[in-house]
Amino acid sequence: MAGLIETAEVSLRPHFKTSKCIAVARRQLAHGASGFTCSTPAEVTLLQDEGIGDLLWAHQPVGPVKVAFAVQAASRGGLTIALDSVEAAEPLSKAAADAGTTIPFALEVDTGLHRAGVDPDKAVSTAAAITSLPALKLRGVFTHEGHVAKHGSDRPGVEAEGDRAGRTLVQVAEAL
Repeated sequence: MAGLIETAEVSLRPHFKTSKCIAVARRQLAHGASGFTCSTPAEVTLLQDEGIGDLLWAHQPVGPVKVAFAVQAASRGGLTIALDSVEAAEPLSKAAADAGTTIPFALEVDTGLHRAGVDPDKAVSTAAAITSLPALKLRGVFTHEGHVAKHGSDRPGVEAEGDRAGRTLVQVAEAL
């Protein structure tokens, strides 16, 4: 994977939940990972406590407890928060502004799983609306391609679906 990522000239931020092991994380960093994607506050906190940055919390911070965590963790540095709607962004914006900090966010784009993320056709307007709020700064886009697994061992199907999702995300990034 490290070789493929280097050739493609992109960053690799593997999901920490795969190993949940600092020793494995350090090996991944040594082999080219730029940071990690996290699912839970515990994962974010553990990696931050170990001095590991470039983290993406790929979970919408909805509700006062998660918003407070997002502001606290982002103020430590090296954390990008996932957002896909103005409704999720507004409380985070207010809390970050009240704390005197700016939070980088990545816009989650739905490329076919239909679990989270903004519709690709609404991504530019959604990003514009979120970036018009105080204390939030767009860092990039991401997607979760869990739907690709439905193709199982059908390698051409997996490749076609992955390619389609990748092209959709690139189109959104270019439009932004």
